[in-house]
Amino acid sequence: MSGNPDCASALALKLTRTNFAYEVCTNYPWDGSRIVISDENGNTDANVRPHLEMLHKALHCYSNLGLFDIRTHGANPLGIHINLISVHDSGKPLLVVTRRGKSVSSDPEKWQTSASGATCPRHSSIEWGGDIPGYIYDAQPSSAKPSVFIAAQREVEEELGVSVPIDNIRIIALLETTSSGQPILVAEAYTDLSFAEIKRLAIIAEEKWETGDDGIDAIDLTPNNCRSLIAGSGVQTVGCRLLDPIVQDNVPSKCWQERSQVAVLLTLLRFDE
Repeated sequence: MSGNPDCASALALKLTRTNFAYEVCTNYPWDGSRIVISDENGNTDANVRPHLEMLHKALHCYSNLGLFDIRTHGANPLGIHINLISVHDSGKPLLVVTRRGKSVSSDPEKWQTSASGATCPRHSSIEWGGDIPGYIYDAQPSSAKPSVFIAAQREVEEELGVSVPIDNIRIIALLETTSSGQPILVAEAYTDLSFAEIKRLAIIAEEKWETGDDGIDAIDLTPNNCRSLIAGSGVQTVGCRLLDPIVQDNVPSKCWQERSQVAVLLTLLRFDE
């Protein structure tokens, strides 16, 4: 890191290769709360559950023997959460928020950032298997170093159908998941599209299943709204629903995905001026 530590001009991360498959076999069974291949009721499929339970017991057994440390040996793909901000109406920015779908692997039906995912060269992770030829991520060869900006660009494209130029993306924070040590970058992406246009694109997005039915909304980023959503009475969204505050009575709200709470808070604090 160079420059003022409170306003870094550069941040170097030393990474090794991993992928989503390794994460499913270490971090997922370690905490025992994530869903892998859900059934019609949103629970882990009965054919998969015994394997997860076996891995859970084995990993904790090795941990008790001093042979496994989730923060050292767990697979932690560099995650990224993106807050998409519409600046279509000059002077009235909107923060897009989404509700996770019923079939996602963790935290179903909870509110979160606009999009999220993992950072990796395209062919280094099984996550790329759902992509289609012609996506913006295809431009990055498999031998290329991972780009957090391309990862943010790809996730917004896949989950919301919105193409955001690299120059309109900024990284605002680096977080760490306390349970596993997974590093999480927080990004902001800016688009000239209106919220109505974003909603239309989200309906036909390649990974629209990531959000539930009517699972996209927006918040006027006014100082009052920011304060109310941080720890107030909640806010009324553009879609005319009351969105619970992220913190209620000094306790994080269960309506929000845990990792997204901090990511959204960071953007709210930046606009609370």
